Amino acid sequence: MDAAAVARRYALTLLETAEEQGSFPQVARDVEGLRVTLAASPELVAFLGNPLLAGEGHARALEALFGDKVQPLTRDFLRLVATRRRGSLLPAILAGFTELAEERAGKVTARVRSAVPLNALQADRLRERLGAFTGRQVELEIEVDPAVGSGAVVQVGDTIIDGTVATRLERLRRRLIGV
Repeated sequence: MDAAAVARRYALTLLETAEEQGSFPQVARDVEGLRVTLAASPELVAFLGNPLLAGEGHARALEALFGDKVQPLTRDFLRLVATRRRGSLLPAILAGFTELAEERAGKVTARVRSAVPLNALQADRLRERLGAFTGRQVELEIEVDPAVGSGAVVQVGDTIIDGTVATRLERLRRRLIGV
């Protein structure tokens, strides 16, 4: 089984257990805090990816770092992930938890890469159109990337919508030459 599938299974297990125990809101806050911490600490992510310290080494470190700051379910889950030597998957597991929680709430996150920042009106119009396309409430994560050129590239789940001028011109060129 590939790493993404394993991460998704762990994420689903945490989500379902939190729902069953009635601690979903608290666990969701813990997960968000953990995601922020890992994003801000590449050293911690590298440590969790170190196979020489996997297992009890990771478990003790996670307990020391987060044991008294998270819900008991979250703490136990972190211990489980560490002792099963899945620490390197923790960022993917936490991201999967967030995605699954959003799916269940009828929300979806769209990642937008644009050459220039979108103004509020553009962001609102994009959110509305993507909402109509997905049938869900859309949250936007906007990244300014000058390499895009002009236009934008949007990713919603596994779907990529390339609205860059370069792609549009390429499509037009292919139609004109009959390819």
